[in-house]
Amino acid sequence: MTPGQFHLEAELADRIATSRNDLRLSDQATEAGIVSLLISVSTRGWLSDSEKQLLDTLVPSHCISFLMFDGEYLHPESVPLLNADQLEASYLHDNAVYSHRQRLASGSFTSSRVHAIRLGELNGRPLTFGMIGRDYGDPFDRTADDFSLLTGRFRSAVARVQEVAKRLAAHLNSESPALVVNRCSGRIVAANGPFCAICSVDCNELVKNEFSRAMRSFGDLLAGHLLHAENIRVDDIDLSLVTFRPKEMKANDLAGSMYPRFIESLRRATQALHSTAHHLEGIINWQPGHPETELLRLIQEETTELEQVVHRYQLLTVFDSLRRERINPAEELRQTVTHAAIHHPSRHLTMTEQWATKIELAVPPEALAVLYETILEIHLTSSGFATATSVNFEVDDEQRLTVRFETTSTHTTNHLHCATEWGEYVESLGRLLGFSVYHCAGDGSKLETILTHHKDK
Repeated sequence: MTPGQFHLEAELADRIATSRNDLRLSDQATEAGIVSLLISVSTRGWLSDSEKQLLDTLVPSHCISFLMFDGEYLHPESVPLLNADQLEASYLHDNAVYSHRQRLASGSFTSSRVHAIRLGELNGRPLTFGMIGRDYGDPFDRTADDFSLLTGRFRSAVARVQEVAKRLAAHLNSESPALVVNRCSGRIVAANGPFCAICSVDCNELVKNEFSRAMRSFGDLLAGHLLHAENIRVDDIDLSLVTFRPKEMKANDLAGSMYPRFIESLRRATQALHSTAHHLEGIINWQPGHPETELLRLIQEETTELEQVVHRYQLLTVFDSLRRERINPAEELRQTVTHAAIHHPSRHLTMTEQWATKIELAVPPEALAVLYETILEIHLTSSGFATATSVNFEVDDEQRLTVRFETTSTHTTNHLHCATEWGEYVESLGRLLGFSVYHCAGDGSKLETILTHHKDK
């Protein structure tokens, strides 16, 4: 092999002619650094600046190092230091050693020597390491033994990393978002394309960022995925393979996410029905005794009831955004009972109050009124005309509030409303307002609902 078969760019030849300060690492730091570097090569296929500095630190100060992966130079990056094909074809046994001359930027010539070795394969792709320095004869010859010792460490590390590299590559090459994280530093070692696509970020920008900070930045974008972490140890390096799997979507989950929009669409529909009924009422009123008067009445009643139902469920969807006020729950109950008595004149409805001390609740007033209204609606429409409903409001010495609704009937009834979704609705809204809710239908002739609330300390 003639010297002319290799070419070093003038800038690199000048670097060889300039000595660096020697910085020697301990054996343990060298081993850990090599393993970490190989993991970076196998997972992302490029080196960070600190990893390139490590390579240069491993060789003597009058030399520069190079690392080639699958025919591409990772360091010095994208520089045709030596012809890759010729280098691969020139190995004699385990090592290739060359002596040749380069022209420097100044125009003069210098002799250099190359040591190169095939380290093995990572994920089926060849890895080559080497160094180039001025051909000083004895000084360079003395470093040959150091180079052999160093490459022995590299080869041993390649053998230890291979299985882990395969496992990591299988996940990083999958369609599921995945990260490799250094558990000791908490920093990201590698990220795959699907993760970067979901988060709209350059994978190279993620490397060396803290995993916790990345999750805070991209948490919303990954909300539809479940995080799974698998801890992997290679020598003294602790890694975590973090994969993100799409959450299994169930029909109930889909319905829950669409629930607010569904309620809003129903409310718009009831408003449209009200407008239509109002328009028909205007037409019918011009014709006394119009045959459709009764039909119009039914439309208005059904629309009013539907609007009430929609309003109750919409209240649950917006509850967290409602403004809270300090109100007297007894006064709110009085108004609700009075309103119910007006709309149900055929029912016997009474209210009593027992005060040990005054109490106020910090709740959305509208929500509390709806809770009272719904409970009274259940009681006043659950049986026939021969019923009596009593409402008792009590605050004891410990400021515990109890509101008891009790309906009795002279004949047995099934109390169908208590078994419907309205009972569940009352329990749900009651919990949001801080009440425990108890329902009891008894033997069919008695219906009881009890709200209990402990004043906030």
